[in-house]
Amino acid sequence: MLDAATLKVMHTTERFDFQRIRDPSVAATRIENELPPEKLGPIVETFVEQGERARRAREAIGVVSVGEPKVVK
Repeated sequence: MLDAATLKVMHTTERFDFQRIRDPSVAATRIENELPPEKLGPIVETFVEQGERARRAREAIGVVSVGEPKVVK
């Protein structure tokens, strides 16, 4: 998030949309052979929760209207 007046960074967050759940270099053809369900479940749950938070954040974004310029003293 940027400050509108100074463009200073006020808040940053991590992005998780490029997060890999499995290692493609491993020869396992099924993810269950690579990760047991006890470890895979929390990873998928966290991924879904982050997606839900991102969806809610997109809905909360306001609208910016640009009008005619005004002289400000």
